Amino acid sequence: MFSDAAWLSDRQDRQQQRYQQWCDAVQRQRSVVIEIGAGTAVPTVRHESAYFGAKLLRINPERPAPKRAEVIHLSATALAALEALEQRL
Repeated sequence: MFSDAAWLSDRQDRQQQRYQQWCDAVQRQRSVVIEIGAGTAVPTVRHESAYFGAKLLRINPERPAPKRAEVIHLSATALAALEALEQRL
């Protein structure tokens, strides 16, 4: 990993395979991805959620996401947002 000639990728390969199987299964279902506390500089989670058509729920008190229909932004701390979601469910 990262130009490490001694990197043994067996574990990473198994994780990637399980993750791909999960993504394939999720593509056939309605799903929501919850992103907690991430900024906007690295869009990995947003890209992954878009890959399988999931809604994205971003929880961040300081950095709202770009406005897009598939992104729901909660301007709150992680604990406050998760507690409020639990009460609503």
